[in-house]
Amino acid sequence: MASVVDGDTVVLADGERVRLLGVNAPEVRRRAGSRWVYAPQPGALAAMQFVRQHCEGRPARVQLDPPPYRRRDKYARLLAYLACQQPDGRWVDVNLEIIRHGLAKADRSHAYERRREFVGLNE
Repeated sequence: MASVVDGDTVVLADGERVRLLGVNAPEVRRRAGSRWVYAPQPGALAAMQFVRQHCEGRPARVQLDPPPYRRRDKYARLLAYLACQQPDGRWVDVNLEIIRHGLAKADRSHAYERRREFVGLNE
């Protein structure tokens, strides 16, 4: 994986922007007119660091929901589950673990296959 944008968005080695499906992390940037400005919400930097620690520069696998679920969001980011390989060889389910660690909430704004599982982690 190439880089981490924030706690719920990454850029893959091929340049594809991926939104972690089912994850709603605090924002690092906000829109100010026609541009984005750095203005981290509480917890945003911790969420971003969690994803960096587990994924940046490591092999990554993405998994999409089957049809009829959405494939892209309004910013044209691919909606996917992300797993990143750790130095010991195991794969971490980043979407699940960032919610489990309390660094992000389950996204309740639309349907996705693992919604019940993720929302259950917030209750």
